[in-house]
Amino acid sequence: MSADTRPEQRLWFRDAPALAVGESPLDGVVFDPATGETHFLNELPALLLSSIDGTPRPIAALVERIAGPTELDAEARTQIIGALVSLERAELVESRLP
Repeated sequence: MSADTRPEQRLWFRDAPALAVGESPLDGVVFDPATGETHFLNELPALLLSSIDGTPRPIAALVERIAGPTELDAEARTQIIGALVSLERAELVESRLP
């Protein structure tokens, strides 16, 4: 992700082999066959990751896939952006400009 581009403007996706998850996507245990690494995620990143596939989507669409149509307050938006950025740093998702 480019440091000069705001994450809330980006589209989020995973363009890699499918992840292997624990018994439930929310338990937070994720194996990435592309890197051979196992990740232990908190609830929010795990929930977001369960809504991300190969189709680039904005944050609002990811949230809608999880919770249906809803408006996010500033605090929730900040937490979601932080979780997405951490997933990208861990190379579990990617982002790009629309």
